[in-house]
Amino acid sequence: MNSRLVCRIWFGYLCILILTWAAMATECREESKEDMEEDWSEKERKEDTEEDWSEEERKDVMEQMKFGMLAEVNPLTVVMRIPGMGNGVVYVGEEDLPADTTVALYRMLLVRKDVWQTWLHDGTLSLHLWNSFWMAYAVEFTVQDDDHAWMGLPVGDLGTPNDPTWWSYGELSSHSLQQAIQAIHLKILVDSNRIARGTAHPPTLHFFNAHLLNEPSSHHDHQNEENVSHLAGSGCPQSLQYCGTAFEAKTSKTVYPGEQLLWCYGETYRRSYSVAKTCLNDSLREHDIS
Repeated sequence: MNSRLVCRIWFGYLCILILTWAAMATECREESKEDMEEDWSEKERKEDTEEDWSEEERKDVMEQMKFGMLAEVNPLTVVMRIPGMGNGVVYVGEEDLPADTTVALYRMLLVRKDVWQTWLHDGTLSLHLWNSFWMAYAVEFTVQDDDHAWMGLPVGDLGTPNDPTWWSYGELSSHSLQQAIQAIHLKILVDSNRIARGTAHPPTLHFFNAHLLNEPSSHHDHQNEENVSHLAGSGCPQSLQYCGTAFEAKTSKTVYPGEQLLWCYGETYRRSYSVAKTCLNDSLREHDIS
């Protein structure tokens, strides 16, 4: 494996995951599944990581990688626990990703902000639920040539993954909207293992995990710099007050295998933790993507 790839893995556990993935994906490696698991377990015992991962967490990450490879998700990412940060999204492919690459999708219920405020005022949605849960995941933004601001929430689905989803691109039926509102009341987030196609040509599949991107921390180093610049997408079609959509998380710089995907939520985001200074000043986050 390329030595640059290894040296840029920023914590030992992820290095093991990528080595294991490479062993599974490269035809020249003819190890059996049992041999790989034994080799991985032996290396894992020797790693001195900041925190220990449970067997369940290791299995979950491996299952995500296996599913992503079988589904041909590209770029391949996983959701995993980041020491000191909670869950985050990590790029685990083999090649460096150039700027302006779609790395994840942010599936959402998109609601015009004035309508959203009406829902909070008339009791359609709970203000307490908004303040205690959904505010941490919601995205507020404006759209060019549109006087309205919009609220986007990564609302999940009722039932099991095999049940019909309320979500679809564009206009939603009243029944679909009621299912989404019910999921909001139940604090159901989008299943990050669900996938959909992006807008690139040829079209590629991506995970719905952009709502789990962390912000860069206040500890400044290469691994704590923002590398996702924006969510690319558009508002609801004209005359609609709400709709279903999915925005694309785009890289702002080269992202290397093993790096966590990091995105600033904006200077107006209410947070209770320290972040990089660039996340507190939107004017410092103007990325020249080329």
